[in-house]
Amino acid sequence: MKRVLTALLALALTALPALAESESFAVRGGITWGMTVQEVLDAEDGSRAEAEREAGFDVLELDDVELYGFVGDLEYFFSADALAACVCEYEAKSSGADFPSLEQALTDDYGAPLESDVERWNLLEDILDGEMESRRADRFSSWQLEDGTLVALVEDQEDSELRLGFYDEMRLVEGLL
Repeated sequence: MKRVLTALLALALTALPALAESESFAVRGGITWGMTVQEVLDAEDGSRAEAEREAGFDVLELDDVELYGFVGDLEYFFSADALAACVCEYEAKSSGADFPSLEQALTDDYGAPLESDVERWNLLEDILDGEMESRRADRFSSWQLEDGTLVALVEDQEDSELRLGFYDEMRLVEGLL
C-alpha cells in the first residue's frame, strides 16, 4: 500500500507545475472536473443511470455514447463526489474506431502527443480498476493539458479495444489519501 501511495504522490507532483490558472477542462458537453454525480447526470440529458461503488470510486456507466465520432461505453469516476476521470471504451470491430483516427482527432485538439509513458498509464488504469497488475498497451499516446488533465489513448489488440481516458490526476490522488 505504501508503494501505491508513494507512486500516486509522485504522479501528482509531476502535474503541479501545470496547475496554473487556466480554463476549466470540459470532458464533453460542458461536463467539467469537480461536478457531482447528479450534475453529470443532468448534463447527460437526465440519464437515469446510477453510480456504483468500485475500487474506492463512485462509477457512473453510460452505454452507447458518442465521443470523438465513435460510439463506446463511457464511465465517469468520482472521488469524494467530484468528477475525477472519464474513460470511454470502444470495441474496435463494432464501433469502427481505430487508433490512428482517434489519435489524429486528439492531436488536432491538443497538439502533438507526449512521448509514450506506459508505466504512468498502467498506474492510472490500475488505480481505477482497483488492481495492481502488469498491463501491456499495444499502442499508447498521451497529452498533458495546461490545467493538469491527462488525456490518454490506449490500444489493446488482444481485447480488440481502444480506451480514451481523461484524468484529473490531482483529484484522483486526493481521493485516495
